[in-house]
Amino acid sequence: MFKMIIIRISPIIIFFMVLGFFVQNLLLIESQELVPRVVWRIYSDVGELGGGAYTVCEKDEYIYVVGSQGTRPRIEMRLKSNGSLMNTRISNIFYKLSDCVVVGDRLYVVGWYNTILMFDLNLNLLRHTDVNFSYSPGTIKSYENYLYIGGVESLGDRWRWRIEMRKTDDLSLIKSFTSSESQKYDDLYVIKINPVTKQL
Repeated sequence: MFKMIIIRISPIIIFFMVLGFFVQNLLLIESQELVPRVVWRIYSDVGELGGGAYTVCEKDEYIYVVGSQGTRPRIEMRLKSNGSLMNTRISNIFYKLSDCVVVGDRLYVVGWYNTILMFDLNLNLLRHTDVNFSYSPGTIKSYENYLYIGGVESLGDRWRWRIEMRKTDDLSLIKSFTSSESQKYDDLYVIKINPVTKQL
């Protein structure tokens, strides 16, 4: 003999059960949308000597990938939308590149041995600084039409960090600050600018 049990559930309880179901699914959908996803992935052909990408900066529909091909510096211009390669710049003149920034219609790149380069957005070289084996910039930022460049200065068996302020139009040096020699290896990796206090 089978017994049938009938349970009456209040309409209010049913309402909150259905509401809870929809809220749970809505939160699940939103959480999935917040998870980063890979839109595209590209591998550059850098040859048998290998290489790598060190930093990326962007302007409008393009990104500029700064890295190396073997021992030579390499800059790629790619489409943001799908990663298609639009242009490449490889040099035997300059040394390892480390950071970049776009200001207006100019791309600025810094690297070892006082390498400070100015390109147009099609990777045509417009200006560069003279090689200085005692100073290696590693990071660059822009603010109010000036470039702020940080790096390391070699003093034989000691290092000290250095920050330069340069003009964007001709890369000329406006002023600089160098740390004291209190430490044997005094290094600098990244600089940031506070737009509120205008402090570096």
